Amino acid sequence: MKSILLASASIVAFAGAAMAQSITFGGSAELGFNDEEEDGFFYSADLDVTFSTTIDNGLTATATFTLPIASDNLGNTSIGVDDNYVLSLASEGFGGLYFGDTSFAAEKHWDAGFAMASDGFSEQDNETVLRGDGVLNDWELSVSAIIADADNDRSGSGGSGRDYLDQISIGGSGSFGNFLIDLAYQEESSIGAGLAYGDETVATSAGVYDSNNEDFNPNELLAAAVGATYGGADLKFAVARDNTADTTSYGVLVRYPVGPVAVYGSYTFEPDFTDDSWKVGADYESGAITASVYYESEIGVEDFGIEAGYAYDENTNIYVGYIDSDGAYAGARIGIGSNAYVEASYAEFTDAGPTEFRQGTTFMVGLTF
Repeated sequence: MKSILLASASIVAFAGAAMAQSITFGGSAELGFNDEEEDGFFYSADLDVTFSTTIDNGLTATATFTLPIASDNLGNTSIGVDDNYVLSLASEGFGGLYFGDTSFAAEKHWDAGFAMASDGFSEQDNETVLRGDGVLNDWELSVSAIIADADNDRSGSGGSGRDYLDQISIGGSGSFGNFLIDLAYQEESSIGAGLAYGDETVATSAGVYDSNNEDFNPNELLAAAVGATYGGADLKFAVARDNTADTTSYGVLVRYPVGPVAVYGSYTFEPDFTDDSWKVGADYESGAITASVYYESEIGVEDFGIEAGYAYDENTNIYVGYIDSDGAYAGARIGIGSNAYVEASYAEFTDAGPTEFRQGTTFMVGLTF
């Protein structure tokens, strides 16, 4: 990764303290063969760019984005900014303001740690988001809103240019004595499901939200969780409410470490559904070796899995596993120096394992710069 450091001083025409500025370049490239997901040879190269400047009042302004140089097309002449552009203005210990491809407030703070049918908060996937974070003693609070979808259609009617804010989201995490508390809320989307927006109704066919984002939920949700440690065991209780669907979930999680092994179990009472949810499992971690096994039932749908891995570092690792609902996977990466690796893998489903193996048989070379 290359970095250029600039300094603005007395050469500027206006008075003020000097500001440290930097431009950082990084990147990645890959070349390989996959017989299923990629249907043959594939290749790509990306350039990662970060602009950063420290303002004299302690604020740091940063802009990050990716330029896709090549993606299975050596004749690519249309190089544009990828969908991970983020502009931020932040101050350490106080919070910040973020705009672009960044997470929603509720998504940032909420993770029950077990299945709940009523806590399906929207997960950001290329929507343009405006989010503010604030820090107050042991608490971090966030508020966000959606500006536009993945196709840059505004939160009006299909790209009309009316800059409404949609689905306000609020999240918070903090401690109160020995208790850890998480809070989350998202309002009902006025347009995400063809609902009335002002004096008009916008159909989903207008393209206001990317249909590829299966994790966008237009419903109004709220949730709260309290966690603590007692007798060496980690305990957590959570409640979630889907106001739009009129459902409520109540869940509890117990996790107990025994040396390198942690056993856990959770149960979620789902009074508005035909079945409850539960999960039991164990995780093992010792140095570079990890393993996990679990059995679960989510509202009557049962699944189990067993996974194991050895990770010397990011470029040298081995992962194998079997998920009953998805299939098996196995793969290895071998590092070539500190910035390159070769990979061989087989997976019966996409994004398998911690390194997200491709579906099918894959042989590839990856490099980072």
